[in-house]
Amino acid sequence: MNEWADISWSALQRLFSVVICLDESMRIIYASETVHNCLPEVKDKPLLRDAFNVLRPSKLNTFSDAISSLEALCLMTAVNGRFAIRGQLLPTRFENQEAVCLCGAPWLLWMSTNCPEIRLSLSDFAPQDVQLDQLFYMTTEKRMVDDLENLNRELLEAKNTLQETNSAQRSFFTQMSHEIRTPLNGVVSALSLLEANSLDDRQDQLVGLAKSSSRNLMDVINYVLDLSKLEVAGEDGIGVFNLHELLRSTIDILSAKAREKSLEFTLELAPNIPQNCSGNAPRLRQILLNLLMNAIKFTEHGSVILRVDTVPDETSECALKFSVVDTGIGIAEDIQQNIFEPFWSLQAVAIDHPDAGTGLGLDIVRRLVEHDGGEVGVVSEPGVGSTFWFDFTVVPETAAMIGDSSAGSSVVVDSRFDLTGSVLLVDDNQTNLLLGTMILESMGIDVSTAENGTEAVAAALQENYDLVLMDIHMPDFDGIEATRQIRKVKNKESLPIVALTALAYDDEKESCLDSGMNGYLAKPIVRQALAEELGRWLSCGPQGPSAMAADILYWR
Repeated sequence: MNEWADISWSALQRLFSVVICLDESMRIIYASETVHNCLPEVKDKPLLRDAFNVLRPSKLNTFSDAISSLEALCLMTAVNGRFAIRGQLLPTRFENQEAVCLCGAPWLLWMSTNCPEIRLSLSDFAPQDVQLDQLFYMTTEKRMVDDLENLNRELLEAKNTLQETNSAQRSFFTQMSHEIRTPLNGVVSALSLLEANSLDDRQDQLVGLAKSSSRNLMDVINYVLDLSKLEVAGEDGIGVFNLHELLRSTIDILSAKAREKSLEFTLELAPNIPQNCSGNAPRLRQILLNLLMNAIKFTEHGSVILRVDTVPDETSECALKFSVVDTGIGIAEDIQQNIFEPFWSLQAVAIDHPDAGTGLGLDIVRRLVEHDGGEVGVVSEPGVGSTFWFDFTVVPETAAMIGDSSAGSSVVVDSRFDLTGSVLLVDDNQTNLLLGTMILESMGIDVSTAENGTEAVAAALQENYDLVLMDIHMPDFDGIEATRQIRKVKNKESLPIVALTALAYDDEKESCLDSGMNGYLAKPIVRQALAEELGRWLSCGPQGPSAMAADILYWR
């Protein structure tokens, strides 16, 4: 019915036992006898929402909502829980004003279920209610099916939209990683190499200033990218890993820097620490690296200890407490609560410290820990040292344990060595090739280069290299496709291939390994981490203490 109509109320009530008329303010201005008998308060002409809970349609707050819902099924229950109605809205006029009329019958199924003590009589139902109920039931079933189909379609569209948004966000940060990091990477690497030359005091001071500033800028860029990965990746990275190896390799990465400062760098494991675990290994490694780098940075004498303890847990999971204990400058109690905030730098503690940085590392630590529902904190005393701790949950995969039931273990890690061998360095950026070659040659390695995937495949198949360092993103075809083509001729044992990429997403790492690569290094690359990876494939031997700097190598 599309036009306003004057209706004979007596005729209408012969068709429907429930008749409720609503004015433009959604006030009940008329109700049939059945409604008055079951809900006497309608005589006071309350607003519809004061008397009834409207279940369908979902939006029925205004008169315009009612007009737009004329075709909809209406289901309402009384606020007092003693009456329920099902029906449909019709346009009408009441006392010369526009109105809508709800026509229907008591919602018998709801009342029988929720208030069975209320017994309705035959007078509460019109003679036509049997036929109307059958038609109403058929109509209701169709509408419910339509509603479910619409809901499923909307949910699918929302899921697709979310996936497209995440994909677009990842693509944006992928491009950002390449376009912003590339020139800055070249600056930092060039400064590191320049610093190794003979400079006068003024030049050395300027190089140090430029290096510190560029690294702070890189920290900010990495911070933004880390946040984006945390938001987009979700549960990426969860899998089975060897906790023992992860801890020792993390110590290895930073051991050279600790050695430069003559610090004792120790890993302490409590008894019954599980060895093979299921959890987010990349996230755990990043948290540990951030905390350990801070500890070494602000400790001039003494020691840095990474301590791992178990926390009682009644579930099948294993709650671990990681503590990074140093004998550094310490942090005053009144500012300890602020240090996990972004841009809160430890310059507040030591304003003249050369490596105070941007103050973003601890904020990333907090976000990573809290993302998994954990806690992070600090106990510190100025001049004595600090203990940064966090909890992390893993699921033990086997009964293999480190240590025995009576005592923990303490390991001091030392991984210094030199390297010999031939390496093919693949990168589409000339600056990266130049700096990468200089860095690798400074480590005693013979280096050949390729600028794209086509050249990489040709060189790898024609020459006998000991190792290929393969950039992932290149213009003609990427490093993954280049690796697949190489693997058709040379297997992983005859020619190791290690990926180098600025993106640390776990699905990319999986793609690299699936293509036939032997290893994976995420950029920016720490020199010691690079040396450790190279040491797995090249000849190595003992070396003196001056050979390994712990500088970060930035190449795209």
